[in-house]
Amino acid sequence: MPTLRAALAGVVGVLLIVGVAFAVVGPTTAGTPVAAPAQPDPAAATATLPPERPSTSAPAAPEDRMALLRAALLRPSEVGPGWRVAPEQPLPNPSVPAVCGGHSVIARFPDAQRVGVALLGSRSGERVQETLSVFGDRTTARAAYDAYAEGLDCTKGSLSGTPVTISEPEDVRDRVQGDRATAWTLTGSGFRALLVSVLTGDQLVNFVFLTPDGSSLTRVDALVLARTGVARLQAT
Repeated sequence: MPTLRAALAGVVGVLLIVGVAFAVVGPTTAGTPVAAPAQPDPAAATATLPPERPSTSAPAAPEDRMALLRAALLRPSEVGPGWRVAPEQPLPNPSVPAVCGGHSVIARFPDAQRVGVALLGSRSGERVQETLSVFGDRTTARAAYDAYAEGLDCTKGSLSGTPVTISEPEDVRDRVQGDRATAWTLTGSGFRALLVSVLTGDQLVNFVFLTPDGSSLTRVDALVLARTGVARLQAT
């Protein structure tokens, strides 16, 4: 039977990309991802959902806006004492399937501009990830939000071969803000993750809060932290 450390290591490589199929890569320089080719997940599930037609619209956001949004992502000090930027940062990977199978949001909506950050906690196995996708218009962003929820529309799923149980979706807009906001809890052997997906304007922001089973995030409630992240993006 795999140890908790081994189980969490495997989950970090897949679970934390579930928001929009980001791959964890590294190293980083001053918290900024170093460009590297995304590697296919070796246990990717068979895709069942057809990709959306690629958009022919203009780029979703100018580079200066993306730089401002990147700077607005969550910071270690906001999570709690001892938190730090992870040495491996997320980059988009369209080959990683949704938890319930089928193409990921990245595969279905390849033209968005995307940034992300991963943070490590003071306790072994604690990790937070925020991934942001900016689309060419609000309609496309809403479709991507719905596609994300569609990828979690089952009670039993798989993360690179690791079985997980998925809770019913919970409307958390009153606590997180945004145009729409939904949360799910994923439970596997030795770990638990809270996923929060938020639609705000032309942006889709996804948070993943990973902890060993039975523990909780240091100091800050996950939904409070998600609201902090959403508020900063809205103000940028």
